[in-house]
Amino acid sequence: SSSGSGAAGAASLAAATIGTETDGSIICPSSTNGLVGFKPTASRVSSQGALPLSTSLDSIGAIAPSVACCAQLDAILPPAAGEDGVRVGFGCADVDARLDGGLPQAMLHEVMAASADDWPSAAAWTLLLAARCGDARAPILWLTDARRRGGGIAALYPPGLAELGVDPARLLIITAPDGAAQLRAAADIARCRAAPALVIEIATPLRQLDLTASRRLLLAAEASGATLWLLQRDPHPRPSAAYSRWQVGCAPSAPLAANAPGPPTFAIKLTRHRGGIAPFSLTLEWNRDRFAFARPAPLPIIAPFPIIVAAPASAQKPESPPLPGARAAVAGGRGMGPQLAWLRRAA
Repeated sequence: SSSGSGAAGAASLAAATIGTETDGSIICPSSTNGLVGFKPTASRVSSQGALPLSTSLDSIGAIAPSVACCAQLDAILPPAAGEDGVRVGFGCADVDARLDGGLPQAMLHEVMAASADDWPSAAAWTLLLAARCGDARAPILWLTDARRRGGGIAALYPPGLAELGVDPARLLIITAPDGAAQLRAAADIARCRAAPALVIEIATPLRQLDLTASRRLLLAAEASGATLWLLQRDPHPRPSAAYSRWQVGCAPSAPLAANAPGPPTFAIKLTRHRGGIAPFSLTLEWNRDRFAFARPAPLPIIAPFPIIVAAPASAQKPESPPLPGARAAVAGGRGMGPQLAWLRRAA
């Protein structure tokens, strides 16, 4: 697909050219024509104006006579949406540094509960990150479907949101009649520039949510600038075009004074990141005063009480006579009772 770019560069019709690669379409023409080809990480460079062939493999890169020329051309290529420095951070310096400043906005991020019992923790963690997108008063759209009502899944509780520091008035809950309608509504909302964050709550497995459907959501987010959070209760991952994938569960919190419950604490795990960041696991707690996440303090170590089990009388050994050294110690000094008892037991 980029043979014309390679031939044009070899014929000196241009100082450098641009190619698109799915599987070898930059590297092969460059090698054949004695040029240098550079294939960036997929989705790092904007694909606007390119004809997509594989949504998960397509990449746009430079073809030039030297490595230095490729680097210069790559530096001026427009980044993909969400890769231009507009990011949503955790508010925790070391975590944000590990993520190169945070998670890119105008992208699709996937969050899964570590188990069915961890669903409230995954929902709260997703909501708190969504609340950190954009302005502090910007609306947060929460899209669900009517099937959750019969699944025994608790709904969002406004007083609880207020305790977390999130104004319930920011939340706009939309209920679709079924899963198919939910995905159609998600695609329409994702194209809207009015809301900076959309949480798509998938409470029960949805057959229509495949790689193609998630790619549509990603393209809509890139076009509008909205950040999408795909919240799934099912802990088993499926093919997805999401930029990052997280697994979230609950974790013990450090108790406050008088043994009062501590701040909400989450055990999070990054399982996939299309930017090349290696997976990692850590524990974070939510600080409502700072409206940010933080590393929790170490939990106190509580030593267990010793358990003394007395042997039955029938199993006890007859008392041994004191050692000669013990008799001498008692005869030659005072205050040797404890030592004598210890020596008698040792015998």
